[in-house]
Amino acid sequence: MRGLPNGFQDVLAIELKHPSGSGKLSDKQKTHHQSLKENCNIDTIVGHNYEDIIIDIHEHYKKVFEKAKTPALTNVPINYNFSQNENPKYWCNKLQNKTRLLEECKKREIQINDLSCMTNREIASILITFDKNP
Repeated sequence: MRGLPNGFQDVLAIELKHPSGSGKLSDKQKTHHQSLKENCNIDTIVGHNYEDIIIDIHEHYKKVFEKAKTPALTNVPINYNFSQNENPKYWCNKLQNKTRLLEECKKREIQINDLSCMTNREIASILITFDKNP
């Protein structure tokens, strides 16, 4: 189990067979691995060659992390509509810091002196009012 950048977790099951290559999956084991994928969204790796397994693990997480990138990691700008929630505390928690609130003001070309001296809630209230009255 591994945490991902978007806050979710990924589970990867690994079954190691005997290094000689003599171990084989039974039909019951194959059904179980298929069930894990279909019902639990758990990928499985089965093998006896440890180097191949390491490569498979690397490829798995490369694919998973690409899908799990947060918007901040993908450089895709997010456009928030502050009129959707009129609670300033909600926006303070969502954006997490004053810099992001000030960036939202800059996007809207809000010109207020000493904006950086205001509290985060005051800035969020200004953004809410601005978005409510386009």
